Amino acid sequence: MGKLRLIFLLLTSAGTVVVLRPLFSAPQPQHGYAGTEVCFVCHIDFARRWGQVSHSKVLLDKKRPADQRGCEACHGPGARHVAGERKVIVAWERLKLREQMAICLKCHQESVKAEWWQATSHAKMELTCTACHEVHRPVKQEHLLLRSPRETCSQCHERMAEQIKAGTHHPLAEGLLECNSCHNVHGTPYPRALNQQQEALCAVCHDRVPQPESHQRSDWRRAHRPKARAERDKCLMCHSQEGFCNRCHIVPLPHPQKFVTEHGPAARAHRQACLNCHEKKYCLLCHEAVPGGRD
Repeated sequence: MGKLRLIFLLLTSAGTVVVLRPLFSAPQPQHGYAGTEVCFVCHIDFARRWGQVSHSKVLLDKKRPADQRGCEACHGPGARHVAGERKVIVAWERLKLREQMAICLKCHQESVKAEWWQATSHAKMELTCTACHEVHRPVKQEHLLLRSPRETCSQCHERMAEQIKAGTHHPLAEGLLECNSCHNVHGTPYPRALNQQQEALCAVCHDRVPQPESHQRSDWRRAHRPKARAERDKCLMCHSQEGFCNRCHIVPLPHPQKFVTEHGPAARAHRQACLNCHEKKYCLLCHEAVPGGRD
């Protein structure tokens, strides 16, 4: 590359940028990598901002391999770009979601498991890392978040945001919890991206959760339907649909329109689930008159 007059930027531990102007011979790029110092010649404004971001302190470690160091960790080898082929560089906006994820996972694979992420609704919606995280500029939030966890989540989860304001979905409005106190948006092996199994997760804060007064009724299991339908969101604060409700409600609820005449297979397969709500005499209203004692 010959000798270049380079602006060498020293990123100190305090995150400030000191500008020095020595003459030196730029190191020959290995495997097409130019080195971050070369990138800074043209992109000095980015460099000043990036020097205040935690990403820079990690990525500028000279012990890191070339494909995981400095600007080229995300933007790929820059030697041809520096030599004049301006379009020969990884431009983030031209990448597909999976390509962006592959770049981020080169460094973040310990905290984000690809198979868990791909199973999330976020991945299926093609949500990108940079929709929530800022990697070039300093931000006030931890983990390079553009906004607080609750503000970030509320952009899409509008219904949940309304419940938070109404006080029906945990004390997030009071600042006692954040969304990521219970959920990991990058995916987990548990339903709804919970950090743990629901019962264990609740026990983190609630050593013993007192049952509501309504639950003390001896017939509560059979009689809870009106209250559960009216206050479903409150029920789901403690009980998961999949792990709790479906132990009984394994048949479709509310029953579809033709369930009265077509419920036979489901009733035979899940007889006890039916009896959790219906007494046997209820079934006999129809089945008693069936010739042959039909089950």
